[in-house]
Amino acid sequence: MMSLDYRILYREELSGDELAERSREWTLFISAVNDTERVRDIFAQVNAASKHWLVHDEYGYAADELPTDDCFRPGLANEAEFWHTYAQQANPDTGGTVCLDLTGFMRPHVAYFAAWMFGQGTDRFLALYTEPKHYKSQESTEFTLGTVNEVRQIAGFEGVHGTDASNDLLIIGVGFEDELIRRAANDKPGARKLQLIGLPSLHADMYQQSVLQASQAVDDSSPPSVLFAPANDPFVTAQVLRDRVTQEDERKPITNLYLAALGTKPQTLGFALYYLTERQHTATSMLFPYCERYSRDASTGTARIWLYDVQRLTATN
Repeated sequence: MMSLDYRILYREELSGDELAERSREWTLFISAVNDTERVRDIFAQVNAASKHWLVHDEYGYAADELPTDDCFRPGLANEAEFWHTYAQQANPDTGGTVCLDLTGFMRPHVAYFAAWMFGQGTDRFLALYTEPKHYKSQESTEFTLGTVNEVRQIAGFEGVHGTDASNDLLIIGVGFEDELIRRAANDKPGARKLQLIGLPSLHADMYQQSVLQASQAVDDSSPPSVLFAPANDPFVTAQVLRDRVTQEDERKPITNLYLAALGTKPQTLGFALYYLTERQHTATSMLFPYCERYSRDASTGTARIWLYDVQRLTATN
């Protein structure tokens, strides 16, 4: 078996002052326009050479609600078109130290950003995430508005699937939204389900809220198995996925593997990192339930700030 350990990658907690000082070394900082103070305040504190706002049209912003400087609007496009349109509009300098604030971006766009960076030969980038103090409606918090339009593969994370579905496996990184969990689970009715829950959670009450939503969402003849990874650690998330998939595949070869990252943005990054490192060009896909509209502001307060040093890893014998 090839040796690979995502936990060698580095994450650290920063204070606001440390963020302001550290970011002076960054070439480019990218954030998504959002009403939450944990997005707006962080953008103001960062001292990168260039700072870009990106607009998700799914948030429903009018032109006069947007920042006036260095604000780019790629339009209603899939996640691949979103990033490539941004690159055409902004011609960003990605040759230096680039930091993406995960906090306000949609999960498929977080995943594709990693694919985009690695695809153009960049072996390292930084990612930042700011935890909320609370979600506004606790376990009833809705990040999506309206119904799910479709469940599809995330661009850049499409698998080469076979017709044998005798031992298909779906791993769902669960969050608060039971409808998203339900739609992802129902999209692969014949697959065995594993739920990846954020533990330790961002806050103690968030674990209970996440478990409650997950238990209500998956309707299956047998209870899904559960695995755990820290809600704020993409690297442990990637390692947990690797270890469990290896274990399942050794027990009985997996016919098709499906990954649905519906939890925190750091966990989404962990799912993407695992896929890009080990599962490309295999019978593995990342799925996501897409909606037309998303909430601009579902949280209150600013808690811990995390910085992740994301690197392309290579397995060794």
